[in-house]
Amino acid sequence: MNEIEILKDQIKSLQAALVAKEEAHKIDLNDTVSVELTEWGATYLNAMNTFKNIINPHCHYKTDYKAGDVYKKQLWQLILEFKDGIKFDKEKAFNKLAKVIN
Repeated sequence: MNEIEILKDQIKSLQAALVAKEEAHKIDLNDTVSVELTEWGATYLNAMNTFKNIINPHCHYKTDYKAGDVYKKQLWQLILEFKDGIKFDKEKAFNKLAKVIN
């Protein structure tokens, strides 16, 4: 192989690695994600879970979240959980959205 062919092979390998890396960072609605709760997010989640505990006493939902806690759910569940808590006049409910890799 001459130098040009070697460089072409290296470029192809780098392109394949880049595509694989991009695919690894895509998030699907069914993927489990983690977020870091803000003060508002923790307050909102605690209030919603307190309400769930009242209307459904047979289940127990956690009500002691605090700012900085890591919260994990499937992305579609996270969206449903915070759909009414994300408002323009409120701070963000969470930060650091990341896909959980098993």
